[in-house]
Amino acid sequence: METKRIEEAILINAPAEKIWQVITEDKYNRDWLIEFGAGNIADTDWHEGSKALFMDESKSGMAGVIEESRPFEKITVAYTGIVTDGEEDYESEMAQQMNGYREVYILEEKGDAVRLSISCDMDKEYYDDMAAAWRKALEKMKELSENL
Repeated sequence: METKRIEEAILINAPAEKIWQVITEDKYNRDWLIEFGAGNIADTDWHEGSKALFMDESKSGMAGVIEESRPFEKITVAYTGIVTDGEEDYESEMAQQMNGYREVYILEEKGDAVRLSISCDMDKEYYDDMAAAWRKALEKMKELSENL
């Protein structure tokens, strides 16, 4: 698989603490994860070293680990496999292809606002659709954070 990196950013008029809540708290992240597909959830506590499963309503998606978690600053998810019908898979060819993909969230203060930037490794085949989904997700994260 050929990989491309999605890189997007948005300026949010809210403190980093509120943005962090929107990223990490289930009651908020379900509202922006839906941009990637119906019923998408993040099954993780977002603490460094914790397992992270990102799944849709069919319980399929990506499996990884929270590689780095610095509250109000940065989260790095390292993908290690896939999930199919609720079963984690780290051995199949498809799972091995995901191994090493990273997703990074960075929060940087910019005056009275915070710049939230994301980068995400993506198979070239899905790049355009996923980049568009990330733009929508960031807009939703901005809306949620500014109204929290």
